[in-house]
Amino acid sequence: MSKTVQAGSFYEFDRFSAFHEVGWTISHRGVAISRVRAGKDVYTLRRADAFDLAGSVFPGQPVEEGPREAAHFRHFHPGRRAEGLGHIFFDDRGG
Repeated sequence: MSKTVQAGSFYEFDRFSAFHEVGWTISHRGVAISRVRAGKDVYTLRRADAFDLAGSVFPGQPVEEGPREAAHFRHFHPGRRAEGLGHIFFDDRGG
């Protein structure tokens, strides 16, 4: 990851922009929740923060998915892969 990130913060995330996925800092947690509910993706460094955010987006147990390839990130699907929601990515590439 080429961007410096801080634990406890949330960032815009573009999974289609290889090796430049992590974008601007999201101003506060409520904005991150709104983004995911709108179908957009979010990144945070720590798994615990990602899990907590996923649980706040949609009721139900978040589903964790590992990276599909070494260049990808681990992530959560809020609410057991509820339709139309974004993902919460976390950890380092390849996790």
